[in-house]
Parts: sequence; C-alpha cells; structure tokens
Amino acid sequence: MSDTVADRIIEQCEAFIANPDKNLLIEYFNEKIDNFPGLTDAEKEKYKQENRQGVLEYIIPSYKMLINALQSLKGTGINNAGLYYYPEGQAYYECLARFKTGSSKSMNEIINMMDTTMENSFAEITGIILKDQNILEKVESFNSFPLTDPVEILEDLKKDILADFPEPIDVKCEIKYVHESLSEYLSPAMYLMPAIDNYENNLIYINGNDKETLATIYTTVAHEGYPGHLYQNVYFRSQNPAPIRSILDFTGYDEGWATYAEYLSYKYAGIDSDLAALLEAHNRILLLMYARADIGIHYEGWTREEAVQYLNNFTDDEKLSGMIYEILLEEPGVYLPYAVGYLEIMELKNKARSVLGNDFNLKEFHEFLLDTGPAQFGIIEDQMEAWLDNRKN
Repeated sequence: MSDTVADRIIEQCEAFIANPDKNLLIEYFNEKIDNFPGLTDAEKEKYKQENRQGVLEYIIPSYKMLINALQSLKGTGINNAGLYYYPEGQAYYECLARFKTGSSKSMNEIINMMDTTMENSFAEITGIILKDQNILEKVESFNSFPLTDPVEILEDLKKDILADFPEPIDVKCEIKYVHESLSEYLSPAMYLMPAIDNYENNLIYINGNDKETLATIYTTVAHEGYPGHLYQNVYFRSQNPAPIRSILDFTGYDEGWATYAEYLSYKYAGIDSDLAALLEAHNRILLLMYARADIGIHYEGWTREEAVQYLNNFTDDEKLSGMIYEILLEEPGVYLPYAVGYLEIMELKNKARSVLGNDFNLKEFHEFLLDTGPAQFGIIEDQMEAWLDNRKN
C-alpha cells in the first residue's frame, strides 16, 4: 500500500485504542452482560473482568503491533496508484467488481451505464430548475427534513411505504449510536444483520446524535431501515429460504436495494416535491461520481492528476478531489455495490415497465424482487422473464 493509505489505517488504529479502559469492546460487552437475563451479579462481574482482561492484554497490544508494523514498512510500497499498476491488477479489479456487484456486465458496459445515468440526472436537474424558478432558493434554505428523530422516522416510513411495498413484517428495531472512537471512520449509519434464527430483533447504529447530523438523517434511516436493509432482510428471512442462502453473499443486491430505497424515500420525506427530486438526482450523481472515479483509478489506470481533474468537474474543489482520490485508493471497489446494484435494479424496473406498459404495478415489482431475494442480477433477470410472462398472460 502507499504511505498515505498506511497513515490512514494507523490513524484509525490509534483512535480505536486511544482510551483502553473505555474501549468499545469493553463498554458494549458490559452493556450486553447487564441486559442478559439469568445471570447473577457475581457471574456478570466475572464475565466483565475476563473480557476486560482479554481486551487490555491481547487486543490493545495487537493493535499496537499492527501500528508499529505499518510504520516500519512505510516507504517500501511498490505502487502509489491504483490496482491497475500491480501485475494483473486490471484483471483482478474486474473480478473484484463482478464479485462486489453481482453484475455480469463488462466493465465498459458498467461505465456506459454510469455515464448515461449521470448525464440523465444532470438533465433532470436542469429540467427542475427551468420548471421551478424558486428551486435554488429552496435548496439554499433546506437544512432539515421535517422528522429528525430516527425512531419516529422508522415508524413514519413503515406507514408511508405501504402504497409502494408489501406490508412490513412486525419486528423490533433498536436504535443505538456509534462509539465515539469509531465515529470519524464509519458511515452515517449501519444496519447489523440479526442472528439467523432471530430476525425479530434488529439493530441500527447511527453515527452521531447531534442536531446537525439528525437534521438530514431521514433518507439514511430509509436506507438502513424501511424500506431498505431491515425491511428487505426481515422480509426474506420470513419466507423461510433454503438454509444455504444464508451463507451466500450478494452485496450488489443488498446495497443496490438499500440505495434504491434511499432514493425513493425522498418522496416520503414530507418536503417540496421539486426539492425532493433535485436532492435525489444530486445524490445519485455524487454516488456515481465516486464509483466512476474508482473504476478510472483501478481499472483504467487514471493517474492522481487525471482522477482529480475528473472529480473537479463535480466538486470544483481540488483539495476535496484529492481527498476523495486517497479514499478510493484505500479500498478499491467500495462504492460499486451501491452504484451498480442500484443501476441494475433500475434497469430491471425500466424493463418491466416497458414490457407491461399500463399494467405495470410498482408494488408488484417490489414484491417480485423481495420474493426472489439476494442473488446475482443475471439470475434475477431470468426469474423476471418468467414473472413477466405470467403477468402478461
């Protein structure tokens, strides 16, 4: 890895062990033990002490060893650019992209799909601006969705999605907040997959509980909750799928669905419809920008200068573009499941709409995707052919 990437990993490790006695693996463990039924006070204290000892004597020192090893290796990296510049790096990235997205499309097909969608999204924004003379004022004054409490947002979404999605399965979901030692390095929120035999109890972590974060958390909660990850995962588990499907990994479907749900949620948020459409298109462009630059860096061999120049077309900020470039170097393909998964779902939706015409029903299409469950998109497309034949007949 490059020294810049090594420094970022070292920084994350140092943040994780900065306060050993209050490490999240101690604090979270203690919280879970206190809430676990059937243990005596003596047993709880015993388990807490054993866990604390393990964290302080093994885990914290292990992170220190990792930090020291990375520091000693700095300056010995053979490549400061993308995977393209490693031996067989381009072929490796192509395999990585196929694994992460579940798409059978070639890299050129994916690139064309991204570029076309970005062009259409820019055209959509232009159309909104021409249609609504006050839209730029609405964008400038927008600083919060009507709902800002994650629990209230979940309950609101469960009702609002009923027109477009099958009724949600009745389950519990607890909202918690990310430990401060990880807050700088984690995404805005995350849904934790429940135990295979206990999908009735779910957990979503929010990164930050300050007013500024919660003001715009609505669509993020939709991504993680309803009709995103929580909704899709619980729906699928409730169908009693073959056990082997629980160990197969289809990140493109999972993240594609959640991203699709997030963008759809703008219309449920209770804001001006033109503003909602513009914000959706804007965020779609940003996601595709990240994913497209990732392909450019790791598959097409873009240099730092070429990548920054491309990103500047969107950010108009060379420093920010440089930071994005470093992020994309650190974890190749990280944005592909979200972007390509979303585009594959939209392609399926447009195909179904084209074939069925006036008979297309959004709720039925969503039900088809949910019933099929996580899979490679080629398999889903084959299943949809049969579904469309049945619908036409």
